[in-house]
Amino acid sequence: MPFLGIDCDTFPVGEMPKCIVLPWAHFGSIRQCINRLEENSQSIPASRWVSEIAEGLAYLHGEGVMHGDLRGANVLINEEYGVQLSDFGLSDLVKTRTASVSRVFPEGVTSRWMAPELLQYDFVFPVESSSDLDQSGEARPTFAADVYAFACVCVEIYSGEDPQFPGIPAQGRGLSRAVEKAVKSGIRPLRPSTERRTMPDELWSIVETCWRQNATDRPSASEVVRTLKGLEASSQ
Repeated sequence: MPFLGIDCDTFPVGEMPKCIVLPWAHFGSIRQCINRLEENSQSIPASRWVSEIAEGLAYLHGEGVMHGDLRGANVLINEEYGVQLSDFGLSDLVKTRTASVSRVFPEGVTSRWMAPELLQYDFVFPVESSSDLDQSGEARPTFAADVYAFACVCVEIYSGEDPQFPGIPAQGRGLSRAVEKAVKSGIRPLRPSTERRTMPDELWSIVETCWRQNATDRPSASEVVRTLKGLEASSQ
């Protein structure tokens, strides 16, 4: 999504003095768009969105940028039902070593999209090295962690809800720790199974490779794009 500028005037000083200005997303987030289409009994372009998200992620990675917070809330839909990736809350240029960025994640929410290597510590710090841990022992976003999050977004698109884990309720206290424990032990979200949409076996296979426990075993975003294009070509 293009960066248009910074607004310093809209909000009172002390509340939110500076805001990033982005193009208007006509249909809001991808989940909001899904809900709207379903309310109007319209079809969901799920396969198109999956491909466009993968392509957007591959583009970012090709430019040396990690998203760091990829999930449905940060995937916006324009008036042509096209995907726009937004809110690079933890993104960072690989070649820069600026001030560290940390975030306190919402209870039981963002952790559902986080790779196991990011759940070893309480904070996430983007830095230059491609390894998962820096010398101080803190975890940080990586390209492989973005690919893991992409798999979770695929589940989110086809289920229409946050990734759900076996034996863990959708809401309640202490969910974040339960999800983190599950992910670190190798447990992954349930395969979507709804009356509205069925995730194809081929896509589920891609999802499973994208959230492998060992980050080095996951495909790159560009490899995911090539695989998806191959599936699309074979289905025509």
